[in-house]
Amino acid sequence: MMPDTKLHEIKNVEIMRTGKWNATTFSVADLDAMCEAFPQVGFGVPITLGHTTDPGGEAFGWVSRLYRRGEVLLADFKDVPGELYEKIKRRAFDHCSIECWFNFERAGKMFKRVLKAVALLGAQSPAVSGLAPLRSVVNTANGTGTLFAFTSTFKMEGSMTNSFNERNLPPDQIADLRAKALIDAGVYKPEQYAEAVTRIFAEDTALAMAYASFTSFRE
Repeated sequence: MMPDTKLHEIKNVEIMRTGKWNATTFSVADLDAMCEAFPQVGFGVPITLGHTTDPGGEAFGWVSRLYRRGEVLLADFKDVPGELYEKIKRRAFDHCSIECWFNFERAGKMFKRVLKAVALLGAQSPAVSGLAPLRSVVNTANGTGTLFAFTSTFKMEGSMTNSFNERNLPPDQIADLRAKALIDAGVYKPEQYAEAVTRIFAEDTALAMAYASFTSFRE
């Protein structure tokens, strides 16, 4: 197989959410401040492998768009090398972590919060919990964030039903989609993501068994 030499886009990547992380609290206003500053600060936001303090380090892509959805900060990536893209698909890098400046002054203007970089994490554990894994937006039918077209319906809360595109998705991604649907429906709060996943596995024993087998196989 020929190596992937193309540059890729990855859209709808969850990189941050509200909460207290590493003793620092991030509010919706803080996320909005980063979005507002993004097109104004005059420099590109790089993607790095892990957190780096090397000013001459290599960028492995760039943030092309920054936006908020509810209490989550999302980014679109561009110019991601093919080799790294394949590693993300294999879960070698499955989480994101941001680097942020507070009260950053540039060209005579003060910005409350500025996104400095997005670090892709492999073996290192992320400080922020409840974010969708990177593989959930790259392991798709066409690599652009569109999931395979197949509808599977499950029932929760009596009359509440939700439909998801689940074909060929691993069980952890299915649980992730269902948990987010419950959060979007207001059944759980964003910080209760883990509780939503636990409930999904408790009410869908087939999915729980598939997940156990899937995890055992991966390990």
